[in-house]
Amino acid sequence: MKTAKNHNISSMGGGADFEACQKECGNYQGSNKYKHDKHKHDKQGIVGTFLALGLFSSTLSAKSGLFVGIDLGASILTQASRGESSGQNPFGNSITTMKYSYLMPQIGFRLGYQHYFTPANGLRLYGSYAFARTGMVNIEERTRNSGANQIIDQYFYATKRLEVNLDYLLDLVKNEDSSAGVYLGVFYGASTITLNRKNAQPWQFSGDLKQRIVGINLGLQMTLADHHRIEVGAKIPLNKQKVERIYATNTLAIKNLYAYQLASVGLSYAFVF
Repeated sequence: MKTAKNHNISSMGGGADFEACQKECGNYQGSNKYKHDKHKHDKQGIVGTFLALGLFSSTLSAKSGLFVGIDLGASILTQASRGESSGQNPFGNSITTMKYSYLMPQIGFRLGYQHYFTPANGLRLYGSYAFARTGMVNIEERTRNSGANQIIDQYFYATKRLEVNLDYLLDLVKNEDSSAGVYLGVFYGASTITLNRKNAQPWQFSGDLKQRIVGINLGLQMTLADHHRIEVGAKIPLNKQKVERIYATNTLAIKNLYAYQLASVGLSYAFVF
């Protein structure tokens, strides 16, 4: 009986311990479940944040698409010439060099496609055409008798350029539907330089000079309301267009070498579809 009593007491004590263990284990499992649920919600929150940022970034991505535009600005034509003469002439055997720059109003057009492969980085490929012309230039000489100036020659320059362009676009400042940045690229094409000289001498260049042109595009660019693109930029040539004129008789020889470079600066507007 004593053993049984002690056994019953032990059994009662073990039951209490078991209940306490159940309670503690239940609390432990509940705590683990809470931590697991909290960790799960934290993961979902992080994923949701990244998705939201991704969607927001996509809304900030510049618009890709076809575009058509107009360019207004100035064409800068630089002429360098070197003349050599020998024989019976007023100057004797001589070498002369001259350099002039002509600033001409220019209008142009462009058509192409731009594609942004990240929200801030893109490329564009387009064709462009531009035309420019000077006014009439008068060459005057003072007459010996009257001392008055007399026009001895008249001429004007005109330029045309048809080019293929490839530019890299970088947006530095962005908001939901607008951006601002820079661009840098290259161009390659054909240019025509026309010199219409009224009283051209045989050793002077007059007519059309058609040659290839290659150079660099660079400038500042801004996009408004996703569709309206405004730029201030320049085209810088890397090569020269050259032409030579030679005149020779039994007593006189004259050779002139002309080298031209055609650059441009201006403002452009394009609509992106």
